[in-house]
Amino acid sequence: MEKILKKQAHLNRVLKAVLNTNQLIVKERDPAGLIQKACEELIGTMGYFNAWIGLLDEEGRHVKLTGAAGFDRGFDVMRERLNQGVFPSCMQRTLQTNESVVITAPIVECADCPLSKEYAGRFLFTCRLEHEGRIWGILSVSVPAGFEHEKDEHDLVLEVSRDLAFALALAKINTEKRNQALLDHSPVCHKIVDLDFNLQYMNANGFKMLNLEPNAGVYGKPYPFDFFPEPFKEKMIKSLTHVKRTGETVTMEALTRDIQGNDVWLNSSLIPVFSDDNTMDYITVVSDNTTRQKQDEKQRIQLETRLRQAQKMEAIGTIAGGIAHDFNNILFSIIGMSELLMEDLSKDSIEYENALEILTAGKRGADLVNQILAFSRQSEHQMSPTRIQTVLEEVLKLTRSTIPSYIEINHDIKTDCAMVMADPTQIHQIAMNIITNAYHAMETADGKISVVLRETELALSDLPSKHIEPGTYALLSFSDTGSGIPPELRDKIFDPYFTTKEKGKGTGLGLSIVYSIVKAHKGDITVYSEIGKGTTFNIYLPVIRRTGISDLKNSIEKIPTGNERILLVDDEEPIAKLEKQMLERIGYSVTRQTSPLEALICFKENPHAFDLILSDMNMPRMTGLQLAKEIKSIRNDIPIIISTGFSDRLEDQDIGGVGIDAVLMKPVIKSDMAQTIRKVLEDVTG
Repeated sequence: MEKILKKQAHLNRVLKAVLNTNQLIVKERDPAGLIQKACEELIGTMGYFNAWIGLLDEEGRHVKLTGAAGFDRGFDVMRERLNQGVFPSCMQRTLQTNESVVITAPIVECADCPLSKEYAGRFLFTCRLEHEGRIWGILSVSVPAGFEHEKDEHDLVLEVSRDLAFALALAKINTEKRNQALLDHSPVCHKIVDLDFNLQYMNANGFKMLNLEPNAGVYGKPYPFDFFPEPFKEKMIKSLTHVKRTGETVTMEALTRDIQGNDVWLNSSLIPVFSDDNTMDYITVVSDNTTRQKQDEKQRIQLETRLRQAQKMEAIGTIAGGIAHDFNNILFSIIGMSELLMEDLSKDSIEYENALEILTAGKRGADLVNQILAFSRQSEHQMSPTRIQTVLEEVLKLTRSTIPSYIEINHDIKTDCAMVMADPTQIHQIAMNIITNAYHAMETADGKISVVLRETELALSDLPSKHIEPGTYALLSFSDTGSGIPPELRDKIFDPYFTTKEKGKGTGLGLSIVYSIVKAHKGDITVYSEIGKGTTFNIYLPVIRRTGISDLKNSIEKIPTGNERILLVDDEEPIAKLEKQMLERIGYSVTRQTSPLEALICFKENPHAFDLILSDMNMPRMTGLQLAKEIKSIRNDIPIIISTGFSDRLEDQDIGGVGIDAVLMKPVIKSDMAQTIRKVLEDVTG
């Protein structure tokens, strides 16, 4: 009876341990925590005195995790041996024979085992942790002597082992599902490549990056090298080969293209994965889509390039403006002296005609200076009735001398085309920019450029866009037989800084400036292009009818005169002498000063000795505006005219605040200066 009660008490303790272990299995998902806590539960009821578990890798050759309870320090030695691949005899036997192993005298039978002394007076029971053909590890427990041959004892241990094996299998499945879910929702692309470079796995984001349908028949086939354009295809092959040969991780950036041909930039890490015996199993490729960053970087570089270009243009403009200012003074002398010569010569003489040619050349030089100042953003464009024919003739002469002779330039300029209200300098700029672009489109081969000017009547149905209204327009057409503009670029050609030219050969401002000028002239521009055939730009500018505009001769002849007293201030001695001579010839009394400080002293001595002040703007020690302020503080009612080569140096608030009555832009022809002086004086006197 006592033996039966003892057995029943033992089985009750074992059953409780099994129950506790099963409850643990439901809650614990971590394999390491599961086996350690299972060992603790098995000995916690005193059903078993010791328990240990060893988990094997998938090949069943190495122990990867251990759990133990009920031992003093002996299991530390056992754990070290297991990690070294040295299995105790009980473990070897159960793995080899597929049977549970019972050792009744561990001290004798397992003398070399570091745990044998821990089993004194108890027998050892060792069995597999097996589920659906896979051996997950072994379970070993020590049981009091006398129960070693009890079937119930064996069955309970086997039940625990099967439950643990099932829990481990379930944990693996859950882990794989969890990992799969993580991979599928990962923002990066994960691929697994075998050592023959065949694709074995790719997560959902990988398919998305390549615009492929999930599981699109790519597994087991060679890595998708064909998605990589050269030289990136070769780079990827070499990188995988290097990883396979050296076992080193490689990080690389490469351009790939999805199934639709869109560029996809990938920053990839090629990582070798090893088995427990240190042999390479496969290579995992983790790729981050950096296309957006690439685009942002490209835009940043473009913006920096544009900024540098703008800074360069600003610097060039400042230099150009300074040169133009000095050149204006030279032109002033040429224009002024030629006008004085013409006054002294007979209008029928050849000398008069020669002087007129000098004056005309000076005016052209002034127009060129205006173009330089327009480039440097230092002039205000003056709209006036303009004969486009004259501008085109000058442009064609200039371009014919600069464009190689193998480029044929034809023109059909209708002389009866009416004038337009325009800035001649800007019309010149339009023609130069478009003709230059046409030349660049065919500079390495024979070609033809055609320039046509004619009047055209546009009805509502003929309008090229909604930006202009029906009416009569001057149609300025530029055609070339160059390479043409690709359709995808035609919407961009008028964008600032857009260029297809090589670095250093274009600013990307030419057509943008053309577009801005045309719009400022209330016109419109269209482009027609065919690849391999050429391009045509059509510019429509509204015409005006002739209203008796005088030519240069007539403007010279119709000069108003006066007899007022003028204080003339200009630090350039030749300019001051010329202006004094010009004004005295039309009746004025002129006091000339080349120093603004001396001019101020002169004015202070007798403020009412003068009827008008004519001063240059840019002078040393005191500007024209500063001089004007000082003079106005002495005599507020005296009219002041400022002459300058820089319109942007004079802001409207400066002119109004100081009380400047008029501004003359250098170089000034005599008639303009006389008319301005006369108008200012008449406005003052009423």
